[in-house]
Amino acid sequence: DQIDWLQGSLMMVHRDDFLRMGGFSKRFPLYFEDVDVCSRWRKQGMNIDYFQQGGFIHDEGSGSDRATVTRLSCYHWGLLEFFRNHDPGNAEVVKKMIIAKCIFRLISYAVVDGKAAMGYYRALLSVLKGVAPKLPGSVNG
Repeated sequence: DQIDWLQGSLMMVHRDDFLRMGGFSKRFPLYFEDVDVCSRWRKQGMNIDYFQQGGFIHDEGSGSDRATVTRLSCYHWGLLEFFRNHDPGNAEVVKKMIIAKCIFRLISYAVVDGKAAMGYYRALLSVLKGVAPKLPGSVNG
């Protein structure tokens, strides 16, 4: 089976190979960095395999669900950044779709979910300004 990408937390790769292949791009503060790196590796002729008998335990509720604003802004930024890098012919259409979605969701959530509304607002600003969202705790973030 051909695998297009693996979730970043499930990747196992030798450090030297990871660095030689360019590692994670700094253009992705959160989300899509794993999809990006797998696409670059596949373009360079690397196979992406998986161990079918493996498993892992995910501690529900310990992740990004509690960081709504960061999750939404970084997800939409990462999606657009992925298209800019790997499918530039469709990046402008994707950008317009993200903008429309963010405006619609911002209006829809404005009264019922302030954090979601703020997440879509920050996603919209990032996409319009062309500047990646800052992660909480980062310099100037």
